[in-house]
Amino acid sequence: MINFIDEMFNKKIPVEGITLYKTLSKDDIEMQGLFRQAKLIAIHKKGVDIIMKEKVEEKTIMLIKIHIKGEEREIKASCIVTNCEKLSDDKSYKVELEFMILKSIDIKLIDNYITENLDKVFKIT
Repeated sequence: MINFIDEMFNKKIPVEGITLYKTLSKDDIEMQGLFRQAKLIAIHKKGVDIIMKEKVEEKTIMLIKIHIKGEEREIKASCIVTNCEKLSDDKSYKVELEFMILKSIDIKLIDNYITENLDKVFKIT
């Protein structure tokens, strides 16, 4: 039972939506302070996965605004990049972000979304 709970906690739930992001880097002179758009592809209790056009380094800090399809509330968070890998199309990157700062109301929204959509990952009967 504990393994199931651990797996559930770490399981990524497929999701449709967009993420607006900006990096907090003094080296990003071209786009500093401007939000860019990425495709939201997965969400879990620890963070989100997005598809974006730019490569980012691990440990880069980002401010994000998450818009989940069908949800009215926007989720705002600060995150750290934990992984960035080039996709086979050679034009985009899959980026894994881990939440650093997240409001309690947004944690509840994410928890509810995950609970309501577990059937996308687990076969629950």
